[in-house]
Amino acid sequence: MDNQERRNQILKILNESSESVKGSALGKKFNVSRQVIVQDISLLRATGEDIIATPNGYIKLRREGVLNTIVCRHSGKYELEDELGIIVNHGGKVLDVFVEHGVYGEVKGNLNIRTKDDIEKFMEKLEASRVEPLCSLTDGLHMHTIETTNKESFEKIKNELLKKGYLII
Repeated sequence: MDNQERRNQILKILNESSESVKGSALGKKFNVSRQVIVQDISLLRATGEDIIATPNGYIKLRREGVLNTIVCRHSGKYELEDELGIIVNHGGKVLDVFVEHGVYGEVKGNLNIRTKDDIEKFMEKLEASRVEPLCSLTDGLHMHTIETTNKESFEKIKNELLKKGYLII
């Protein structure tokens, strides 16, 4: 199998997968190093493929709904988990988190959280890594891009976040 054929196969796997796919798993499948997979993903992105790296692996983005950005503030991991739960429980996907840093500008992390199980895995990774959430850089202020199937779901999410005091705008 040549390099282009491998990249085509990687793209096929990502297109057919409803879950994230780890680079190490792709490396094993194609008998190459994880670093070769990282390079392949970079080349696929350069051709316009919308592939993101999440804490759980690579995902080929498929936009199925309405995208909106929300600005939130909270402190602590309990509030973080609660915020994510509100979004997911009302039909939203948390695509990312980003903050505006005074020196670096926008700092973004891809999340792709869609289910309670995704939240649990994310919180476990956060706890195990012993690093602070991205919003700790900005005194809890952060933004999320969320995807919902319709505007009504987005309004429900906003209302619930507002009730909890998390939503800024």
